[in-house]
Amino acid sequence: MIPTIRVKPWSSDQGPFVLLNEADFDPQRHELYVDEASAVVQAAEKLRAEAERLATEEEAQRKAATEEAARQAASIAALVAQQALEAGAPAAGAPPQSEGAAVVERGTATGQPIAGTETDSASAPEPGAPDLTVAKGPRGLFFLKAGDTIVSKGFPTEEEATAAVAELSAGGPAQ
Repeated sequence: MIPTIRVKPWSSDQGPFVLLNEADFDPQRHELYVDEASAVVQAAEKLRAEAERLATEEEAQRKAATEEAARQAASIAALVAQQALEAGAPAAGAPPQSEGAAVVERGTATGQPIAGTETDSASAPEPGAPDLTVAKGPRGLFFLKAGDTIVSKGFPTEEEATAAVAELSAGGPAQ
């Protein structure tokens, strides 16, 4: 069977369309006939293709925005690290400055100490100090505070932190 296509008629006595061998189609002389159903299918296909193009474009924009945010975050982290070094804070991962001292990590947004960090042992409260509290940091670790000062490392559980409060209150060292 020879493939055929429908073209618009060139005279009024030919009906709504004329069947033409596909190989004989000449776009200069013939115009494709499109009935309503075919027009709907073609319109739907165009809409689907446009939606697909827009989705691809949107995904590319989202990816570019994510990459830009990551670059900005890296720049901010580098700036904060540089400022911390200039202020005399030890580099991340550096050993403590002296025995009993520890690095105090500070949150980049607030500059406040964050959970899982320690302060110098000289800042530990006097034994029996009444203002020792247990707090939970953003990484889920518990630590001891004397007022606004963190006086211990991070503890995995609240029970361990509470035991450290009792130990400090009795005059022993907190870990």
